[in-house]
Amino acid sequence: MLSLDKIKSTFLKENSTINDALISLEESKLGICLIIKKKNRLLGILTEGDIRRLILKKIDKQSKIKKFYKKKYFFLNNTDSKSIYKLIKRSIDVAPVIDKKKFLKGLFFITSNLKLSLKNKVFIFAGGEGLRLRPLTLKKPKPMLVFNKKPLLEELIINLRDQGFKEFIISVNYLSSKIINYFKNGKKLGVKINYIKEKKQLGTAGSLSKLKIKNENLLVLNADVKADISYQKLIEFHEKKKSIFTMCIRSHFSKIPYGVVDLKKKTLQEKPINQNFINTGIYVINSKIFQFIKKNSYLDMNDFYNQINKKKYKKNFYYLYENTFDVTDLSSLYKS
Repeated sequence: MLSLDKIKSTFLKENSTINDALISLEESKLGICLIIKKKNRLLGILTEGDIRRLILKKIDKQSKIKKFYKKKYFFLNNTDSKSIYKLIKRSIDVAPVIDKKKFLKGLFFITSNLKLSLKNKVFIFAGGEGLRLRPLTLKKPKPMLVFNKKPLLEELIINLRDQGFKEFIISVNYLSSKIINYFKNGKKLGVKINYIKEKKQLGTAGSLSKLKIKNENLLVLNADVKADISYQKLIEFHEKKKSIFTMCIRSHFSKIPYGVVDLKKKTLQEKPINQNFINTGIYVINSKIFQFIKKNSYLDMNDFYNQINKKKYKKNFYYLYENTFDVTDLSSLYKS
């Protein structure tokens, strides 16, 4: 059980905002916010799943959490084996520990055994030319650009390895030898790496047609992805929802530098800020839909998703509140 002094970053009040909850989740990494009153009396909880759903509904981040937090929640009065078993049986990995008067005693947290290999394979797209990052990518493929003293692709593989993934498939094309010669079979990183060699550019989805996998949930990513998330939780979400295609998205805000006229409402809004959801390049996809990709044909992931969207398969979006890094920022940060 985590003591009160170790979970203070999870504490919120009723008049806290959704944005406060996002900050709390990012700081604590525990996946839960505890709404408390005087003397640590627990009023309710907000989980990271609750927050993701609110953001997808485009609820204003300045809205008070008083409207949204759960007043009925699973809790423990003690941490004996019987209570822990109930937690595991309900697939709950974190729960507040309270006394009979609902005063908070601590937080029980079941850590995942990340040393165990996860069954899911990881498919990484690393075949692009990185045209937007020229001249940085003239002699080096984008995934091999160095950030924090390691190539981006190496950082990604190490992060995934440390979360329990052991089997990787990397699709290569542009300057492919630089990637293959560096990583080889993955032994030096403690993983297994196989390669799909594209004879021509196949886009961010085309090379999936080369996989001979019948019915597996694959973690699929762009090689330049840098996101501080639990990929294991992402897969759990995908499987719980019985989804065929789960896309990770995040918020993108753009400010219009002019007064905007609404002709229908006949109003004028000065320099509004628009929120849109954008694709992060992180997916969990069941391999049985790869049959719809034409072999050796160029196909981007957005077009593939739109193609699948017309079919009767269950698809979901997974909102990322966690830190993500846009590799195009390297154009101003990278030093050769």
